[in-house]
Amino acid sequence: MPFSAQVPEGFASSSEGKSLLIYSPDGLKAEIKTEKNYPRKDTSFWAEALKTQLEGEWYLLADEKPFSSVNLEGICFTWI
Repeated sequence: MPFSAQVPEGFASSSEGKSLLIYSPDGLKAEIKTEKNYPRKDTSFWAEALKTQLEGEWYLLADEKPFSSVNLEGICFTWI
C-alpha cells in the first residue's frame, strides 16, 4: 500500500490489493485507497468530481476537511 493509516481501537482491518478495509464494531465497512491521478488534475477537481457523483446518487455531504501528509494531500469527506 502506498500509504499508512491508523485503525481506531476496537476496529478490525484487512488489506485487499491496494485498499485498506476497516470494519467498525457495529458492522460499518470503510475502504481507504489511493488512485493514480489520471487524467492529471488537482485535488479540487477530483473533490468536485466525487461530490457531483455522490450527490447525484442522493448521498448527503455532512463534512469536508482537507488533510496532508508527507507525500499525500486530499480531502476527507463524511457522507450520510
